[in-house]
Amino acid sequence: MVSGTWYEKCSHVPFTNQHLQNRMRCFLGIMLEEELRDTLSEVLISAEKPSHLKRVDESLWHMTLVFLGEVEPDRIRDVIRICSYYRKRPGTFVFNKLEAFPAHSTSPRLIAANGLLQPIEGWRRYVKAIRKELLPYAPNMDRKEWISHVTLAKSSAGHQLPKWNLPMTPYRWEPSGFHLIHSKHGPDGVTYQMIHEFPYTN
Repeated sequence: MVSGTWYEKCSHVPFTNQHLQNRMRCFLGIMLEEELRDTLSEVLISAEKPSHLKRVDESLWHMTLVFLGEVEPDRIRDVIRICSYYRKRPGTFVFNKLEAFPAHSTSPRLIAANGLLQPIEGWRRYVKAIRKELLPYAPNMDRKEWISHVTLAKSSAGHQLPKWNLPMTPYRWEPSGFHLIHSKHGPDGVTYQMIHEFPYTN
């Protein structure tokens, strides 16, 4: 169960016919628990980091598993049904650094928390299997190589970030589950509405 400011920033409502009105920009994401958010926040605040950064609201910090893109409303129940078969945690994640992301890019635009997937092949098989099963229902899915990370801040408009890497004390994370989330853009910025929660059973 995700706690803290996540509940203040996100709407938690059952999936109803109200969702069937418009296409929905959705993703599968693992939200960060409050203790982990606090740890990463402390590292970010104390770091000598690049300038011209805009911090992402902590309540929105997450690790994306699959970005589904625009999904037809009548496919949402199929997405929920399929995701319910993937409730075995594929492993753990050890955060050990903050970095300009993507790290291989010549013009990174994000500051992300990153680290080690354990086991890495288990995580990759997990994400690949979910993508394969959901593709018929979410054809606008992002199919690029999955690179785990948690975005903490973004460069301000018109600015690029230098190469940057900051080691941190390793933090071992056992995710408690993932969510199907509707990402909505409004006058006050991005808000997340949780459509369904999939707690891990192991």
